[in-house]
Amino acid sequence: MKRYKNIAWGGLLAAALFSLPQAALAEPRGAQRRALKGEIQQDRRELGETRQEFKSDRKELHQDWNEYRQDRRSGAGKDELARDKAEIRESQENLRDSRRGTQARPARVKPRPRRI
Repeated sequence: MKRYKNIAWGGLLAAALFSLPQAALAEPRGAQRRALKGEIQQDRRELGETRQEFKSDRKELHQDWNEYRQDRRSGAGKDELARDKAEIRESQENLRDSRRGTQARPARVKPRPRRI
């Protein structure tokens, strides 16, 4: 019985010794760090793009409102004012959509009360 135990334990030890170097060599040093660095750079690019989209949507809404006010002051017809209002609604929807993608800060969470 002791002989079989020795054979089993020896086999397990040999398998462990052979599998450890292969697991260590499976991924080159720093590969995980480089992968994370690439993901972080991609996230930064996406965040920059969404911020830029938000700024342009906000600027477009401001321009639409100015155009509407100017048309109103100049005495434009109802059709022109209705078109301007439709443009404003569309700009507001675009702005709302771009704001959903750019939440710079997460919702504030109340801190836990300290235990004394």
